[in-house]
Amino acid sequence: MKTLTIERLAHDLRGIAYADGAAWFVEGALPGETVEARELMKRKQMVDAEAVSVVHSVADRALPVCEYEGQCGGCGLQHVKHSAQIQHKQQILLDQLERIGKVQPVEMLPPMLSEPWAYRRRARIACKWSSEKKHLAIGFRARHSQKIIEIKHCAVLVPALQTLLQPLRACLSRWSQPRQLGHIELLAADNGVGMLLRVMAQPAEIDAALLRELSTATFLSIYLQQEDHGDAEYFCGPDQGLIIRHVESDTELACLPGDFLQGNAAVNALLIDAVLAALKPVSSDVILEAFCGLGNFTLPLAKQVGSITALELSESMLGRAAEQAERQGLTNITWLTANLEQFDSHRLNLPAANKLLLDPPRDGAQEFCKTVSWKGVERIVYVSCNPSTLARDAAILAARGFLLHSVQFVDMFPQTAHIEALAIFQWDESLLRKIKKEKLVVAKTAQKRLKR
Repeated sequence: MKTLTIERLAHDLRGIAYADGAAWFVEGALPGETVEARELMKRKQMVDAEAVSVVHSVADRALPVCEYEGQCGGCGLQHVKHSAQIQHKQQILLDQLERIGKVQPVEMLPPMLSEPWAYRRRARIACKWSSEKKHLAIGFRARHSQKIIEIKHCAVLVPALQTLLQPLRACLSRWSQPRQLGHIELLAADNGVGMLLRVMAQPAEIDAALLRELSTATFLSIYLQQEDHGDAEYFCGPDQGLIIRHVESDTELACLPGDFLQGNAAVNALLIDAVLAALKPVSSDVILEAFCGLGNFTLPLAKQVGSITALELSESMLGRAAEQAERQGLTNITWLTANLEQFDSHRLNLPAANKLLLDPPRDGAQEFCKTVSWKGVERIVYVSCNPSTLARDAAILAARGFLLHSVQFVDMFPQTAHIEALAIFQWDESLLRKIKKEKLVVAKTAQKRLKR
């Protein structure tokens, strides 16, 4: 055990202290606190550790709400007051932009917030059968382990998913062939709740009856997916299809459990509104959207602009997005399959867009930012789930003449270290001239050195 005084937070919101010639990264510790820390792993001058007890606490510390805190790997910031979580995350976002991207926003917008508890509409539940104990463990993965913490409730899940946890356990604990069970995806949509159960083989009739019984008791739509087959198939329960609605634009997103969807319904609605406001859509706009997914932003945006070209890697996802756009009478969207990590804009014959929308995964949009044509682009709106890749891509955009006009922290996942952000870039001719001038100075300096 080591007594440490925490100086600041790392980008993953662990506390940083220095002792014995090493930097200690301490889970569960806050700046200004003195803690007793247990070493987890040591490598060179870095030590991963966790706070076992707090000798001296600070005002930002909160009493964890969940009884599984410290065991479950899901919510690592329950020890921090929500207001302090927001402040720390905003500062980390700005620090990453400046340190990695060498950029600063002209304006930092107020954070995008909703309720910090009972917000999550998606959940991935793990299952593992123990032959030795003759027991099926059902719950969330433990911290730093593949062990399953068998939860009875979860403070961040929406009530519709909370109430499913006990009936789900009761159903699957009676399963005749538990070795065939994979993990479970739950989704609370606006018109019902769905479950995707991954199985090794088609369930025996006795197990199928258990699923039908669960569905009848909970009004649950159940889908099955065999692990050696790609598509989820409807099995039982309400068959109206799961729908997520965006009220302001009067659009609907048809979805399945297991689809990539923003986990926080309230904040996602705010984010859609903010993206539309940032793009300032008019009927003459030609929009290029990369990483469009099922059309979370595409469908609401299509109602306000002239045309959209939407890019995504998954052909099946694009097919489903196109179907729901057609059902809603949206005919101004062109859906294109594209590998955005190895992007070649010349092969796609893209339109001359005047505005761009990016919503990449954690790896960011580096290749897209490097290779897409920016001619005629006035504004770029970038939705990020990783501050470090946003900062890297912001540097690429700055080098091509786009000023980071504003940044907004998006509190999509309270109680976790996850940081989401909305960034707005504006074309700036003077910035491009400044960059070219600096490059010319650097080149002339290098030439003078060579002549010496």
